[in-house]
Amino acid sequence: MWRGITANLKSRVMISEQSTVRDANVAVLAKNKSVITIIESKLLDNARNVVIPTTSGKLQWM
Repeated sequence: MWRGITANLKSRVMISEQSTVRDANVAVLAKNKSVITIIESKLLDNARNVVIPTTSGKLQWM
C-alpha cells in the first residue's frame, strides 16, 4: 500500500476520465479548504477512499 493523494491548503485535485486509484491507505485526503473532483473514475481496494477532516470546511456535492 501507499499513502495516497493529499490535497493541502486551498489546492485542487481532479481525478477524471476512467482513472483508478488503487491500494492506498487513503485514496484522497482533502485538507484545508481544498477542492476534490472525481469524475467517472474508480477508487478500488483502498483502506479508505475519501477522507475530509471536520476542520477542512464544508462538504459540497455537485
